[in-house]
Amino acid sequence: MNVTDIASDPARGEFARAKVVFTLRAPERPGTYPLAAVLLYGTEKASVLGYTTDAQGHKQVRGGFDGGSGRVLFTPVRQIAVRAGEPEAGPAPGAQP
Repeated sequence: MNVTDIASDPARGEFARAKVVFTLRAPERPGTYPLAAVLLYGTEKASVLGYTTDAQGHKQVRGGFDGGSGRVLFTPVRQIAVRAGEPEAGPAPGAQP
């Protein structure tokens, strides 16, 4: 998931926010599966000192995608149990646009 067209201006005290909602579908086969989420984030592009500009004029995080200024956050890994024969519950509350 990539949220685009958001920007912050720390000098004016304006910080962008985004909310993403999605529906997770369980695996088709019964069993126990690991589940974790990852978030790649950063505020580096809000400051001239924190970004560079590529040949097309787009802001890029200084150091590139896997450079020292990139931040990655992982949730703890949890185990989910998928059982056979249970009826489909439908989408989670709030998942419908």
